[in-house]
Amino acid sequence: MNRTYVQTALAVLAVALLTLNASEVLAQASGTVDFSKVDKVGTGFITWLKGNIAIAIFTGAFIICGFMAAMNRISWWWVVMIFVGGFFVFGGSSLVTQMKSALT
Repeated sequence: MNRTYVQTALAVLAVALLTLNASEVLAQASGTVDFSKVDKVGTGFITWLKGNIAIAIFTGAFIICGFMAAMNRISWWWVVMIFVGGFFVFGGSSLVTQMKSALT
């Protein structure tokens, strides 16, 4: 028998066995899952990042890029992209909320 036929047969057998035992790992079969602690930690981390750290980083980036662009050391597109990045960092949560309400 050819080696690829044996490998294909073993792969099909493995997929069949995994499919038969899949009900134990599905979230629907195990009941409700509580993500409240993970959600609290994630929200706290995002709030911390968007706080003083992001403000300090983007303030420095805006100042440095503004001076470098004024002295013609970098392209103005870099400055535009940093402003767009700041817009997404600080306005990201409201953008997601608006998209959720528009799509539901």
